[in-house]
Amino acid sequence: MNILSGIANAKVPIWEKLWQKIAYKNKFCTMCDNKFQHPVDGREGIFFSIDICDSVQIVAETRENKVLLVRQFRFGSEKLSLELPAGRMEKDEDIIACARRELLEETGYDGKNARIIATLHQNPAVQVNKTHIVHMEKCEQISQPHFDEMEELATLIVPKDELINLIRSDEIDNSLTLSAMAKFLF
Repeated sequence: MNILSGIANAKVPIWEKLWQKIAYKNKFCTMCDNKFQHPVDGREGIFFSIDICDSVQIVAETRENKVLLVRQFRFGSEKLSLELPAGRMEKDEDIIACARRELLEETGYDGKNARIIATLHQNPAVQVNKTHIVHMEKCEQISQPHFDEMEELATLIVPKDELINLIRSDEIDNSLTLSAMAKFLF
């Protein structure tokens, strides 16, 4: 029996968006106030949303079944973070092309058989954007990394079977990396 079968018939209505007003905008994101109305009882509320460009997380696997991770300083948490190579997509950029570009920029690696293994909503309560998880096989270093101006990363090559230990020990605590690892490992 499907675990969701008991709630599959539950009627959850789609609220109607009445209007949207931009509260703040810069080159990276647009923050909006959105007024929604319940379609049955007419309740109304204003809800905040953030529209950031879509991004990619790259699970780059070497011929030796090792996975590339990067360590970098993150300005939001104000600490070092161990995570998958990743980056934001340019307007109208192909997902696979973006994954290849970001992997090459951050690590100097490229791979074969790139494919999308998941598309996830980062935080559907307030964020509009999606993250695409791309798996690449047989990755090897073909150049030196070339970081963005405000970026500096160290590349780590980790045996696939050690990823669980890094997650359990909280060495990896980036939620996007954890989501991508779940899609990759399970």
